[in-house]
Amino acid sequence: MSKHWTESLFAEKFAELYITTLEELIPRSIEDADGLENIFNEYNVPENGLILDLACGIGRHSTALAQKGYRVIGLDISETFLERARMLAEERGVEVEFRRGDMRSVMEHLKDHAGRFNAVINMYTSLSYYDRETDLDIIRQLHALTKPGGTLVIDIANRDWIIKNFGVKDVQYHEDGRVQTIERRFDMEDSRIHNTWRFYVKQGEDLKHVETFHVDHILYSLHELKQLIQKAGWEYKVCYGEFDLSPFEMYSRRMILVSQKQ
Repeated sequence: MSKHWTESLFAEKFAELYITTLEELIPRSIEDADGLENIFNEYNVPENGLILDLACGIGRHSTALAQKGYRVIGLDISETFLERARMLAEERGVEVEFRRGDMRSVMEHLKDHAGRFNAVINMYTSLSYYDRETDLDIIRQLHALTKPGGTLVIDIANRDWIIKNFGVKDVQYHEDGRVQTIERRFDMEDSRIHNTWRFYVKQGEDLKHVETFHVDHILYSLHELKQLIQKAGWEYKVCYGEFDLSPFEMYSRRMILVSQKQ
């Protein structure tokens, strides 16, 4: 059976190709953490509460929340990302527990903390990689891991914004000199976006092709993800359009859904 693309891109040697993209997002994570703190305060997450950062990547949000006094466990499939996360925690002078694990079996990886988390965060559109049944199962597992009254925050791309601003091709120039081209195709029948990522490095005046990946994931609308969350046992509370807690609108770029375990 072939591996899922997440296992190839994130968990194997090619993770180095993507890590610079995550590094470039570190400044934004500081602002995100401020918004998360405001949400936590609104929903009575204790100041030293235990937070799960699911699909934590290089620990951008884990470490920023730890700086605010929260106890944080970060789970990610990529050991390459987690090595950088531990370095980032050391640089910021905070303690964060990072564990390697696939989000599809999050309960197995964190069964020693079942029912103990005050809040769970899932950032940067990292829930929708698989299929709706898998996403539902993941959200159910998160419900079991969380204390009564605990909070779930999902930060994910808004389908309507992407459709309105859909671009078939794009080129991204990264700080390390890497160049990435992106070709997109949207399947209207299952609301799934299919991307072809090609990575290049500069070689004199030319570009040398390094690797090609095919990446696809679901694009959720608000009502669909809300229904999924409710089906998993959570009580949906609100959706924001950004971490400044501005109201969600039809063409907001992000959906920040807040739910609570009763």
